[in-house]
Amino acid sequence: MTSLQILKEQTKHLASFLGRLNQHNDQKEKLALLEQEESIQVFLKLDHPIAIIYPQLCETEKVAVASIITIGQASNVFSVPKHLSDTSQRLKTLLSQLVVFEEFYQDIGGIVGYHLKILDLIFQNQETPDSGKTKKIHQAQGLSLHENSQEAERAVIFGIKSLPKMGELYPIGGAGDRLDLRDETTGLPLPTAKLNYLGQSLLTCMMKDLQAREHLYFKLFNKQLTTPVAMMTSEAKNNHQFIEQICNENHWYNRPKESFKLFKQPLAPVITIEGQWSMQDHLKLFLKPSGHGVIWKLAQDEGILNWFESLGRPKAILRQMNNPMAGTDQGILALMGLGCEKNKAFGFASCQRLVHAAEGVNVLIEDNVENQSQYTISNIEYTEFEKYNLKDIPNSPNSPYSVFPSNTNILFIDFKEVQKALLRCSIPGMLINMKSDVPYFDESGVKKMIKGGRLESTMQNIADYITDAFDSPQDIENEIELKTFLTYNARNKTISVAKKTFKGGDNINETPEGCYYTLLQNNFELLSKHCNIKMPKLPCSSDFINNGPSCHITFHPALGPLYSVIAQKIQKGVLHDRSELMLEISELEIFNLDLKGSLIIKAQNPMGHLDSNGHLQYSNQSGKCTLINITVDNQGIDFKEKNVFWKNHMIRNQKLEILLDKNAEFFAQDVTFNGNYEIHVPENTRVVASMDENGKVSFQQHSIEKPTWSWNYRISNQDRVVLSKKL
Repeated sequence: MTSLQILKEQTKHLASFLGRLNQHNDQKEKLALLEQEESIQVFLKLDHPIAIIYPQLCETEKVAVASIITIGQASNVFSVPKHLSDTSQRLKTLLSQLVVFEEFYQDIGGIVGYHLKILDLIFQNQETPDSGKTKKIHQAQGLSLHENSQEAERAVIFGIKSLPKMGELYPIGGAGDRLDLRDETTGLPLPTAKLNYLGQSLLTCMMKDLQAREHLYFKLFNKQLTTPVAMMTSEAKNNHQFIEQICNENHWYNRPKESFKLFKQPLAPVITIEGQWSMQDHLKLFLKPSGHGVIWKLAQDEGILNWFESLGRPKAILRQMNNPMAGTDQGILALMGLGCEKNKAFGFASCQRLVHAAEGVNVLIEDNVENQSQYTISNIEYTEFEKYNLKDIPNSPNSPYSVFPSNTNILFIDFKEVQKALLRCSIPGMLINMKSDVPYFDESGVKKMIKGGRLESTMQNIADYITDAFDSPQDIENEIELKTFLTYNARNKTISVAKKTFKGGDNINETPEGCYYTLLQNNFELLSKHCNIKMPKLPCSSDFINNGPSCHITFHPALGPLYSVIAQKIQKGVLHDRSELMLEISELEIFNLDLKGSLIIKAQNPMGHLDSNGHLQYSNQSGKCTLINITVDNQGIDFKEKNVFWKNHMIRNQKLEILLDKNAEFFAQDVTFNGNYEIHVPENTRVVASMDENGKVSFQQHSIEKPTWSWNYRISNQDRVVLSKKL
């Protein structure tokens, strides 16, 4: 028999055995059934360290050990060469890991079920897909955000109003192997959480986006919000410890520490294409983070779902850390607005997808179950296209974009509906991806590499179990009102991910450089189309890589985050080639700016002030800056140096930098700033810049007890956020 045939025979035996094993919930009964297996009886008679200590093990440990023997992995997993000096400690760690696997994957049959599921998936990937499946795949209809339609604007406003009932859920346990991050001192590998993007961690980018939405709510309704945040971390590359470190260094983002919950994503065993458990070393399993699909079961098991609901937050937004574009403009607000207004169960923020891109797609799935037509909007991973006979074709003859939009993993969640779905499936979207080489020991004990993978799962496919049933097929040409829904936005405002290191060439997709380039595209669009500012030509991606950006532009999301809000604060002017505009501020008014060089404006706390506990209070006591008819002319960024723009690491020859402490204000009108200026406005102080009779800039400084002005926000009858200056 070939190795594949032997594996298939083993699978048949395990499937039969698992059926009997799953009939028992009691550990004693499971162990009794396992110990009846001949393979276990034979192994326990051997002179082997595991066989020797087996009688002293607790019941749960015995079940885990017996399961490894049952699936035929004892000689591999429990291999102990004579030269091994720390056998006892390795065994202790190994047993504790096996117990965790057995308990966590109990819903699919523990270790035996986990192993069998991977074998099943290996065979499925090798076989011709079944074209007779009952599921039909259709294009999903949704709310388009491309143009500011009345429906889209209403969804945004409803999203803002719904913020008090929303939580945030972040799966941030990624190892980021393809990014190949390393500690500059030790050379040790680092997780995605440690990527420095624009001078800050990706988690900080996400928290800024969240606080910008809360700040927008405060400006409209004068009420403080502290959105609870739950983060699924992992042990991969010390991810959990680094996340805690980042939060501590940022003082938990000036929020109460108890408004955060961290829970660990379990690591999962990697199995080779030949069905062997991958071993990093003797008695040391090769482990990788379990798929993101475990987030729902884990959040329920760890009490996270109940925690959100106890805080009056029955719904949430989920987003991943490696996509810093997710918070751009109105996308997330519209997603939560539509979800809350229509009382939806689950929603996807989607966008255009390039044909043949390695991305999943959002689709409308039609299925016939027990003589009923069931519908849901869900996700199909690109590795599963063949399985569902899904043709990856363009939406029109000459279009580069697919007929199906991209799944971006920006999700709207109703926790009660997710809990109902968990009763049907605790780990959705299980799959394997055997594309990486993993370590194993051959029969001679020599360590080698072979293709392998762990059981992955997709969090978005919990939607497969949130269905609407009808007695007859529905007319999909007309929009069907379902529990699941979709919003559809411009791609550059929705997704650009940092997954891998840029290694040269023209392709910057999925790299930090690609994320930064997408940010440039967005900021050029914002300033040129919405703020009426003349901009230099945006370079193509290859010119950007070779020569840098034509303008370096960044801003704090609390400046908006809506483009329509920013456009009321900044209007008219020109940014010359290779200029820099950095705006870490919210209370800003710029009219007719002529910028050549670098202009940096930083408020100490852009959204308010810190209370006695160090917690951020949204208020009008933040730094403020007014620039009207201003010319800035300095040497700015030195483009001859090796600047890393996506890290915000630049060498500047000159700059105009305005630093604003709490309740500090800077005002300048009809002034030209030539050369280098560093202006620091202290707390409760207003500085006015003007031109003296000799054409030099002069500054007048005086104390203020409270702000002399602030932006007043209101919602118009046309569902728009309208600003007026309040003196």
